[in-house]
Amino acid sequence: MREKESVEVILNDFETNPKCPKHGPTVLFASKSQKYFSCSCDRSKDCFYLEYDKFLRIKDQIESGNETETSKNEGTIKEFDLRKDPDQRFFCITCDEFTVDSQKSHKSHQVKKVSDDNLQNPSLFLPQLNNDKVNAQYFFDNTTLGFIDSVLDSLQLDHVICIGAPRLHDYLRNKSSKKSLLLDIDKRFQPFYPEEFCHYNMFNNYFFNGKKDEDKLEQFLKNSNKDEKSHHCLFTDPPFAARTELLTHTIRTISSLYFRMNHKLLPVFWIFPYFNECHIKKYMPEMEMLDYQVTYMNHHAFNNEYKGRKEGSVVRIFTNIPQNLIKYPTSMTDYRFCKPCNRFVSKSNLHCNICKICPSKNGATYRHCKLCRKCMKPNYKHCSTCDRCTVTNHDCKEFQMHQECRKCHVKGHVEKYCKSAKKLNKK
Repeated sequence: MREKESVEVILNDFETNPKCPKHGPTVLFASKSQKYFSCSCDRSKDCFYLEYDKFLRIKDQIESGNETETSKNEGTIKEFDLRKDPDQRFFCITCDEFTVDSQKSHKSHQVKKVSDDNLQNPSLFLPQLNNDKVNAQYFFDNTTLGFIDSVLDSLQLDHVICIGAPRLHDYLRNKSSKKSLLLDIDKRFQPFYPEEFCHYNMFNNYFFNGKKDEDKLEQFLKNSNKDEKSHHCLFTDPPFAARTELLTHTIRTISSLYFRMNHKLLPVFWIFPYFNECHIKKYMPEMEMLDYQVTYMNHHAFNNEYKGRKEGSVVRIFTNIPQNLIKYPTSMTDYRFCKPCNRFVSKSNLHCNICKICPSKNGATYRHCKLCRKCMKPNYKHCSTCDRCTVTNHDCKEFQMHQECRKCHVKGHVEKYCKSAKKLNKK
């Protein structure tokens, strides 16, 4: 079986890269066999693809056309008086704009009347996008929203930058006294939040409306003299297929801006599956994973009703805030405080007195393996051939191909068959 070629992200100045007509500056990728520019959102060849060598040959042509390309995407959103009576307030789903006339100017279009509740919760009113590769929209349920809000309250964080988290933005505006600014790729939210929204691409830190929205973010991050006690944080719920290098670059950029303006570190909350922990920590080692299981109202596998996975949702919250400072509500009976670990964990996550930690990552109760010298998933068994704990009935040769040797740190074999270690022993 041929192993898929790894692709590296080249983090350069995105503004010098060719631009995707839909999503702004592209990203430079490199593998052993090729180097190319691809769309930051849709990395398939369907959206944008250009070989690096070809780019160098036609660079002047592309640079002269960049402004024209992006202007197609920016467009202008018609202003609308949101205070109008609901009987005069319609939204055209076809045109993504408000109107007082549902018949003449938008004849044959899909037009909906906008109630006051719709106006306050556009994340529930607008048809949800469902392209998992680019912009699928899954919204936190009330249990998760309440948990997030309580954590923000306990930490006294009252200004939230929501990157790709429109449902949280709605919730904070309606259910709490916190201020929120939404940065999102879905420009349909703009007419609903004229002052609290930036049309934005999180993967290249690109503001589609340019300096106007860049200034809006800076103003939100700034602690004015009248509001010296405000405390900011950044909260992001990116697509699970997101390249962590790109999102880390964006978070670092905004955090640096905040530090220059306020001389304080910016608290960060990042929603991602637990099995991507290694990718986040590779680029942001200060991030730690909470044991809280994040659930969604419209995701078939990550909600409270789904019974297909007995351990619950795989989605977690990663943060740079010390875990001992994060308090869970007393009403949450599925979690407990572990004194030795000095943090809240799931009740199923039992403390190991040998490892000195609550080891579970996936919601199951782990068991300690003396041969591996670490805690393992309960469905894993120790294989004498592989000298590792893994699932039963596995292909030893195939399994070992994907393991990293703990002696030489080279991928493709386990310690038992390490040639480098044997050579050292002979010497």
